[in-house]
Amino acid sequence: MSRKNLVVFVLVLFAFAGCKKSTDNASGWVGTYAAVSGGGIVNSYINQVVVQESNSFTLRMALNNTGGGVTYVTLQKVTLQNATSGTISESDSTLGVRSLVQYTGSVSLSGDTLKMLCSGVDSVGATPVSFNFYGIKQ
Repeated sequence: MSRKNLVVFVLVLFAFAGCKKSTDNASGWVGTYAAVSGGGIVNSYINQVVVQESNSFTLRMALNNTGGGVTYVTLQKVTLQNATSGTISESDSTLGVRSLVQYTGSVSLSGDTLKMLCSGVDSVGATPVSFNFYGIKQ
């Protein structure tokens, strides 16, 4: 009888070991956001942000001007702290800037509303760049 109990115990143990608790903070962010008025932000260059999931805690964000069909910058590693907020800290090339730009900032998601506060400076320190955005998921 003890051998039978041991086998059942091992099977139950394997079943629980196979269950992995994971948090996917990024999936709720995925989509296309169109600029709207509000949030204390005046949308200027960027009127669309396309968000893709890299993994459960990292996003890719393409900052676009839909009128010209132009992507100004793609942030590759927006790191999420939780399902509603994240930070920007990376270097990337930017349309119209000859050197790499170091971006820092924050993003937040409230329901279907994306808010981004982002500033950057190029590697020679000559061209400050600012991309703030407030938009609603399409």
